[in-house]
Order: sequence, then C-alpha cells, then structure tokens
Amino acid sequence: MSLRTEIRSAIDQVSPPAPTLETKVIAYVAAEEPKRRRLSGRRQGRVFRAPLALVAAVLLVALVGGLILAGRYWRELNSPPQTISLTELRGLEGRPLAFPAVPPGATCPFTPSTVDPNLGFVIGSGPLYLTNGDWLLIGQQAEWMAVTFNYQAVKPGLVLIRARDLKTNQTVAFAQYPFGPSGVIATGQVTGSDHVEERSLEMRSEAVARDPWHTQPINKQGELPYLKAMLGSRKGVSGCVGLQFDVPGFIQNLVIDLRSPSAPGQ
Repeated sequence: MSLRTEIRSAIDQVSPPAPTLETKVIAYVAAEEPKRRRLSGRRQGRVFRAPLALVAAVLLVALVGGLILAGRYWRELNSPPQTISLTELRGLEGRPLAFPAVPPGATCPFTPSTVDPNLGFVIGSGPLYLTNGDWLLIGQQAEWMAVTFNYQAVKPGLVLIRARDLKTNQTVAFAQYPFGPSGVIATGQVTGSDHVEERSLEMRSEAVARDPWHTQPINKQGELPYLKAMLGSRKGVSGCVGLQFDVPGFIQNLVIDLRSPSAPGQ
C-alpha cells in the first residue's frame, strides 16, 4: 500500500463522508447576512467553523508530512558526502572492530613511535600513519586533539578511521578540522555537537581519509590539503584511545594518549 493510500485511509477513519458539506459552504458564502445567521444556526459574532473531524484530518496530514520531512533530514544528515563511494565505505564499515581490551586500572598500551626515512617520527606501519597530535582543546562536551595523518597510498582507496576509549569502551568522536582545508572527512552518525575556540564542531562517529587521486588540490600548484581531523574524547573518560584504520585489504590498530598532545605514543 502506498503512503498516499494510507493517508487517505486514515483521513476517512477520522472524517466521515460529508457529501452536503460543499453545498452548505457555497450557500453560506453567497447568502445575505440575515440568511447567513440562519444557516449557521448560531448567534451573531460567531464565525463559520469546519467540523472537528475535518480539522483533525488536516492535523493528521500535517503530522505525517512533518514526520516524512524529519526522517528525510535525518537520513541526509547522517549520510556520507556524495564525493565518497557509498559502496566502498559500507564495505569497510562492515569489518569488525579489533581494539585491545584494557581494564580500568591497567596501563594504557601505547603504540610506540618509529622513524620513517621520508616522514620522520610516525606511529603505525602504514599505509596510513599518525604523524602528529597537537594542542588539547577543552570544549563543552569533550576534550579535543588535532591529529595529522599521512597516507602513503599505492592505489586508490578510502581509509575508514574509527576510535574508542579503551578503558570505558565509549566512542571517541571525530569532527571536521575547522582551521583550514583537510583531506579527512568526518562522517558516520552524528553523535552531538560541541563548541571550541569560537567554532562549532559537529561530532561524528567516524572519519574517512581520501587517497591522493580523489583529493581536491588547494591551489593551482596542485598541492593537496593535509590529512587533519579533530579527535574528541568526552569528559570523564580515560584518554587511552584506540584507533582502527580500515584500508582495502588491510587493517591496522594504534593506541594513543589523548591527554598528552605532545606525545600521542610512548
């Protein structure tokens, strides 16, 4: 059954047929004032009013229409940008999370940094590396770190980035980097909003790093934007954060300390 049929059926249930209503309305509008008072059957000063069932039907249609619009807005809000392959993203999202279990009182198992001959100090084994974690910002909802990645892609492909606080198992949010262009896009489900440094941040459940072939240059010289994102841990959690990078054909897990901006890993 179509939505239009369901709406009509609902209206019929709350508003019984009134075949003479149209004739009565026309006669009332065309009549002189004395006759109009007789047709209305009410004292002078009262206005002509539609039957209560008809009013209820109109309200029902408005309510259904509002729900449809709200549902459409919610889907669009939580949908990835059109520039991202939905099929590729859904395939990466279907992979299980493999974060290490860390008891509340245990030491956080930080991933140590290494030296790459081309990139310098990095965390991870590639193709996506964590290269920096700068300045901790305190928002109204979370504590935020600006993290920088480097994607040494050998072929086109998205990288899905997900994060958890390992001691509380709470989701760590991502937000679009607000201080310049970035090749990392915060996507996934909207989990809230925050306000830091006079900027509003939309909190998302995941982020996607684009490969160089699908990244828009920021100038005529063909320079690509840095791969930067805001990583937010809600107040009251441990700050021991696990990151999972899902690349086509590869999965990598890192552990960083969100409370130590100068040293994400030990």
